[in-house]
Amino acid sequence: MIRTVLNKKSLYLLLDSSVILLAGVIAYFFLNPYVALPTTSYVFMVAFGIAGYSILAGYSGICATLYRYTSIKDMLIIFISITVSFGVTTTLAILLLAEMSYRYILLIYLISLLLVSGGHIVFRIFHDYKTGLSPEKKTAKKNSYVSRWCRRWRKFVYQEYFENVNRYKSSRYCR
Repeated sequence: MIRTVLNKKSLYLLLDSSVILLAGVIAYFFLNPYVALPTTSYVFMVAFGIAGYSILAGYSGICATLYRYTSIKDMLIIFISITVSFGVTTTLAILLLAEMSYRYILLIYLISLLLVSGGHIVFRIFHDYKTGLSPEKKTAKKNSYVSRWCRRWRKFVYQEYFENVNRYKSSRYCR
C-alpha cells in the first residue's frame, strides 16, 4: 500500500513538474525572438522553479490527493506553492545571475500557474462529467458536486413546470 501511494505521489509530482517545464519552454520560445535570453538563466529558472514547487507541494501534501478530488483548498495550495517557489527563485536569480529577463520570469510564472491549476480543474470537470452527467447512465453519482447541482436544477424545473402547468395555461397571458 505504501509503495503504491508513493508511486502515485511521485507520478503526480512528475506530471506537475513536467507542466512547469513545458511552461518554461513555451515562455522561452515566445520571448526568444524579442529578448536575448542566456541559457543559464533559462535553466536556472526552470530548475529552481521545479525544485521549489516540488518541495512545497510535497510538504503541503497536494500530490497525495488524486486530481479528481481537487478542491478549492487544493487550488489555493497550488497557487501559493507556485507563487512562493517562483518568488524565491526570482530572488535567487536577482542575487546570483548577472543577466535576467523579468519578462521571462513573469511569463513562466503566469503560464505555469495557468497550466498546473488548469490541469487540475480540467481533470476534475472531466471526472465529474464522466461519472455524473454521462447520457448512458440514468442516475448520477451522489458524490459529484456538478451532478448534484444538475439534479437539483432539473428537479426544480420539472416541479415548477409540471405542478404549475394548469395555472400557466389558464392564466390570462397564455390565451
